[in-house]
Amino acid sequence: MPPNKPKSLPAWAQVKLTGGNYLGWRIASIIVVGTMLASALFSAWFIYHNIYNTIANSMTVVILGSSPYVEALDDTALQKARASLKLKNIVVTWPKNIRNIFSYPEIATSTIYDKKL
Repeated sequence: MPPNKPKSLPAWAQVKLTGGNYLGWRIASIIVVGTMLASALFSAWFIYHNIYNTIANSMTVVILGSSPYVEALDDTALQKARASLKLKNIVVTWPKNIRNIFSYPEIATSTIYDKKL
């Protein structure tokens, strides 16, 4: 079986690298122009992202700070909250003769335990 030969590009896609002594300068100039274009695009993105967006956000904060937002209140929830606050502030008085649940007096039983069992 013969080895596979790589297919050649069509005539319109073939680039002839004949430039003589100036081929290196052509490649260098393309790289320099590409680098300049990339840095210009990066600079535009950086300015937009870090400067213009910051200014827009600060203008939004100033606008929102200058006009207070009025929110409609839920009247039933407000009345429930006021009633709960009134109940919270009521002082409960405990009776003086309340039973102490932590005091355990001895309980007399009729069962006798035999230790010999």
